[in-house]
Amino acid sequence: MISNQERYHQYMYSYPHKTAYRQLARPVPLAAVAAALADCSELYLHIPFCSSKCGFCNLFSVAGSTELLEDYIDAVAKQAESIAQVAVPRPKSFTVGGGTPLVLSAGQLERLFTSVQEAFSLDLKSLQSCIETSPKETSPEKLDILKAYQIQRISLGVQSFWPEELAALKRHHTLQDVERALGLLKNYHFPLLNLDLIYGIPGQTRETWHKSLDRAVDYAPEEIFIYPLYIREHKTLDRHQPEMAPFYELARDFLIANGYEQKSMRRFSKDGGKSASCGFENMLALGCGGRSYLGGFHTCVPYSDRSAYIRQSIADFIAAPEIRAFTHGIYLSQEEQSRRFVMKNLFVAAGVSLLEYAESFAAELLMDFPRLLEWEAAGYVYREEGKLKLTTAGMGLSDYLAPQLISQEVTRLSKKWCDPWRT
Repeated sequence: MISNQERYHQYMYSYPHKTAYRQLARPVPLAAVAAALADCSELYLHIPFCSSKCGFCNLFSVAGSTELLEDYIDAVAKQAESIAQVAVPRPKSFTVGGGTPLVLSAGQLERLFTSVQEAFSLDLKSLQSCIETSPKETSPEKLDILKAYQIQRISLGVQSFWPEELAALKRHHTLQDVERALGLLKNYHFPLLNLDLIYGIPGQTRETWHKSLDRAVDYAPEEIFIYPLYIREHKTLDRHQPEMAPFYELARDFLIANGYEQKSMRRFSKDGGKSASCGFENMLALGCGGRSYLGGFHTCVPYSDRSAYIRQSIADFIAAPEIRAFTHGIYLSQEEQSRRFVMKNLFVAAGVSLLEYAESFAAELLMDFPRLLEWEAAGYVYREEGKLKLTTAGMGLSDYLAPQLISQEVTRLSKKWCDPWRT
């Protein structure tokens, strides 16, 4: 029997985690990764600001400091210009995350978009696009800008439709804020609306969770993400959480019954799209705190979720935004790249292709990862049309299974990681 603590071990949203990154012995000049920069299929803009910090948040973001926003946008523009002197990416998609990107005013959003377009000679309207927002920051003026730039996916952090649960999470929006924001978003008819919900909240019951799901479905979003609540060591939330597995199973069954297709442990979608294999795409992150994937080289500023350190990192970025070389990151060996490929494909509904793995790594997937045979025997994975896919049981155990694929070296680095806030 897998315990709740084992089942909810670690959310592997990327691999390796930034705690495995280190100060590089030799800085990597932009010219050394120019080909990877030019080949970036994804562009990410990181806005590390929020009007308030949620009690569970461990993202690279700070509350307040809005007086820095104008200078921050200037810095992003200079950063993009410095990169464009070496290589000009031609992305197919761009995402704006944070933080809460819509903490920016309508004018600041437009200035941010314009500066990136000019630096890279891009037409953002032609790209697949996504932005995150919160109920309090969603306004007609800002949505007008997003509509003008043809933003296609809007993700709204609702988390719960119950005031007591929002308070338990230290969320600073009200149910009225949620209803107002959703009314606005539905009126603007963006192609894809996503709602984020959280389960495992202290004081949450199966009944309140079911009603939150029901309310979410009433708004007919194209996607719903359900996130288990992870309470980090230094966070001050009440730690008396309910057993989370029954909440996950309730949500999975309810959403599927309401016409949603399960795409991962967290993502339920009505968009009908098929996912391509992932794991090799290059991504350029602009701003302070986002990570760039440049072939086998991953880079980002040193990770911390401590506000004092993040504020200092933002100040340093504003003071010197031009990039001449990358100084912090990790090189992925062929073995680590194969682990990343498996993790990014197996833990979504599409599964991992045995043939594509063989062609990419000149090896057999099940020879490289015999643990997958154990999972097949245990009923967690199955084979279908040349792919290895998670069963219903395996999908629900994603946060238990995925960490088992972390290499010994990445485990060692992450265990030796020291929060720069402490140094």
